[in-house]
Amino acid sequence: MDIAILLYVIIYIIVQIDLKADGISSDADLVWPFDDSDEESSSTLQQNEPVGQDQPPAIFILSVFLLLWKSLFKLPGSATVALLKFLKYFLEYCGNLFACPRLKQFALSIPSTLQTLEKLADVHRQTYKKFVMCQKCYCIYDWKEAYLENSIGVHRTQYCSYIAYPRHPHTRFREPCGTPLLREVILSRGKKEVRPFKQLCYNSLITSLTLFVQRQGILEQLNAWKSRTVEQGVLNDIYDGRIGKISKQ
Repeated sequence: MDIAILLYVIIYIIVQIDLKADGISSDADLVWPFDDSDEESSSTLQQNEPVGQDQPPAIFILSVFLLLWKSLFKLPGSATVALLKFLKYFLEYCGNLFACPRLKQFALSIPSTLQTLEKLADVHRQTYKKFVMCQKCYCIYDWKEAYLENSIGVHRTQYCSYIAYPRHPHTRFREPCGTPLLREVILSRGKKEVRPFKQLCYNSLITSLTLFVQRQGILEQLNAWKSRTVEQGVLNDIYDGRIGKISKQ
């Protein structure tokens, strides 16, 4: 029992250190939704390698389960990344402990980022537009407006330019917000990049309605009210009330 607790503590510390090294915060608001394929240090998904059900069954099943588990319990991306790293370290430890090369190889094939996990499960859900959000005043910026790039290609954060009271008689109320929009992180390969403190994901109304009507059985559910039976004296819908009947007339 003591050994199990010690192992848990060691793996927890390693995962936390590795998360900080990859620039991943435990705060759900700091999860970066853009393509972070350069952060993936694992050899799980190389160019021209199969994805989805063309992958080994164990990896495909694990990827689908973790994404369903994340969606069902509404977990942030950082929690899923932490679980991935824990599984990788734990299974690799068990492979070394029991001298099982196949288990160790499976551990090495577990992805380290949420983007790679979605690719392995053949899930392509990022159809929304991403914006950078000021962490203080919640002003919205396009990604290209949130950073500066110098002559050698290094990105630096821009600062929020929103002025809450541009016509205020006092000068201090006419000053811009000035909050940095991006933070600097170090990726798993030592590369420095910038990531937003907060982000906003947006789908257009047309895209949202298109995805809505594409759900299986949704049109039948929308028209179900036409053929339903209403018992006398029982209110099953707002239109069964007296006001609803008057509005129909």
